[in-house]
Amino acid sequence: LANALETATLEQLKLLQPQALKMSGGGDTRMIASLLMKNRKHLSEDFEFISLQSPHLKLGEDLDVELARQFAVRYGVKFKVLQPEDRDYFYFSPAFDWSSIGGLYGCEFL
Repeated sequence: LANALETATLEQLKLLQPQALKMSGGGDTRMIASLLMKNRKHLSEDFEFISLQSPHLKLGEDLDVELARQFAVRYGVKFKVLQPEDRDYFYFSPAFDWSSIGGLYGCEFL
């Protein structure tokens, strides 16, 4: 299973050439991030992790954001926190006009 996941991730990485990983602190995105870091020679120099800050929590209180930040620091990857409006939080933002990999609510996709 691990080899199949790594192979699928690498194939999509080469196909999509993502500029970002929308990352939570969840196990799924951390696993995908780990596979991306293992194959980081295929990533652009501008590659970054992006997290969505819950509008209901103060900066530093969102555990997903803090875990994602720690992961980014560990691997030396740029990290950006987006703070969507409350009404926009549970929807994909059309503002992402570049290629990215990510997921919602534990449903990551490649």
